[in-house]
Amino acid sequence: MSFYYAQKPFELYGKTLIETVDIQIQQGNHVALIGDNGVGKTTLLTAIHNKYPDDTYLMHQNLAMYGEEHALDYIMSVDATLLTLKRKMTQDLDALGEFIDLSGYEFEQDILTKAKLFQLSASDLDKKVKELSGGQQTKIAIIRALMSNKPCLLLDEPTNHLDSHMVTLLANMINESKQTILLVSHLRSFINLVASQIIEITSQKTTMYEGNYENYEQIKAIEQQSQVKAFEKAQKEINDLKSSMDQVQRWHASAKAKASVRNPYEQKKLSKLMKRAKAKETQLTHKINEQDIVNPNQHDVTQYQFQETDTFQNKYLLQFDQMGYDINNTCLYHQVNLNIRKGENILVTGNNGSGKSVLVDIITGKRAPTTGTVKHSPSLKIACFDQKHDNLADNLSPKDLVMKLEGMTNSHAQTILSAFQFTTDQILQPIKHLSMGEKSRLQFVLLYFASPHLLILDEPTNYFDIRTQKLIMSMIESFNGQVFIVSHDAAIISEFQATHWHIENKTIVNKDLEVKEDFNIEATKNLLEDYKDIDAFGNFQTDN
Repeated sequence: MSFYYAQKPFELYGKTLIETVDIQIQQGNHVALIGDNGVGKTTLLTAIHNKYPDDTYLMHQNLAMYGEEHALDYIMSVDATLLTLKRKMTQDLDALGEFIDLSGYEFEQDILTKAKLFQLSASDLDKKVKELSGGQQTKIAIIRALMSNKPCLLLDEPTNHLDSHMVTLLANMINESKQTILLVSHLRSFINLVASQIIEITSQKTTMYEGNYENYEQIKAIEQQSQVKAFEKAQKEINDLKSSMDQVQRWHASAKAKASVRNPYEQKKLSKLMKRAKAKETQLTHKINEQDIVNPNQHDVTQYQFQETDTFQNKYLLQFDQMGYDINNTCLYHQVNLNIRKGENILVTGNNGSGKSVLVDIITGKRAPTTGTVKHSPSLKIACFDQKHDNLADNLSPKDLVMKLEGMTNSHAQTILSAFQFTTDQILQPIKHLSMGEKSRLQFVLLYFASPHLLILDEPTNYFDIRTQKLIMSMIESFNGQVFIVSHDAAIISEFQATHWHIENKTIVNKDLEVKEDFNIEATKNLLEDYKDIDAFGNFQTDN
């Protein structure tokens, strides 16, 4: 079946999010929804699910409300009957029989099989949802969606926190699926792999584009060029009208100063000039009012930069000395020996569940090493992007939070929040009503004023729209301090110049110090042998 949704206007709690929504998705198509944070992507997925509750499954991006549930039970709850029977059958033989009749064990085994594909063990599924890493939570949310067997899957940010291997696995699963899939994602490489169509959402309308993200970008580049030319042409016409009007007004002022009130000819000439000036003014007003071409650069905030920090004097920011860390009687890190030098940026990668966020907690002091030490330079100032948003007070507004910063003024708070794409309404509403992307943007507003020596960003592009991702990378590149980034995003990994730390086998490996595969050891040995035959003057010694 096809899925159709149209609404004019598309509203939430009486507030217009999108002027016109018109979406039609053919059976079996895989479509990506893209748009700025807060434009209504998640709300639109929810609306489509509400229209087709029996034929769609809506994957949630935030599992905080399920934190106390065990992971396996959370996945099984997609079939409420089976989960209820499972909980009863240890004491109720009738429930056990019904569970067997409904193929409950086969359903559970299918979950375990899918979990293994996503590198989740049976012990992981026995944990409470809140005990899982961000990547592991995303995995169980995906598995639950797959177990729903609905004709249409509505996936909200399905790649968040996933490592590159898992993103590729998910992409392959989607490409092999015959289901209709509508997904929200800001990961460009993922959209390129899975999308056959792109739906762009703005506050004005929804627009369908054929092809993947690369095709969409090419089309948008052409549209951008056309828009720039149209805007420049319209601005020239307006400026020409202003110049013409100014000239007529100058003529009128000059004629008025010279004209005699008793000279009919001069008064008639003066009247004509007045009418001409008013006509030009009316023409200019109409031109401005009819101008519906938006300045393509009006939302450009790439000029914003993190505030400069004072110069760090010491040789090392951090030193790991035989650092080890155990969690739930399991060794996560063993005898790690690394350091961060002055002027050195760090990129951290690793599989889901390998301990990347734990490493951030150890560096920021939220966790203490089980063995060994992590030495901070005494003068080191750290600021950290919290991907869980635990540092945001839900009942405060963004403006209230920013106003708590030292020296902040009302006008400056509003200016900087507006620059980070917060509307007037969003600036004043409680933080708990913001989307995940909007909360992430608010985190960067706080970092903007932090002036740290070391800026720690744990998965900084999760939930960010693509335009904001580019802004963040621009801000990082211009920062005069040092940056420590944890990321799976291929775009960041390719663009960010840094020492590469990779977490594997309970330790952290400096990938930049590894011997390259194409390094020819035998050729080097032969070269060294040749050097034995060279004299002090650089000549080869011979038997002659």
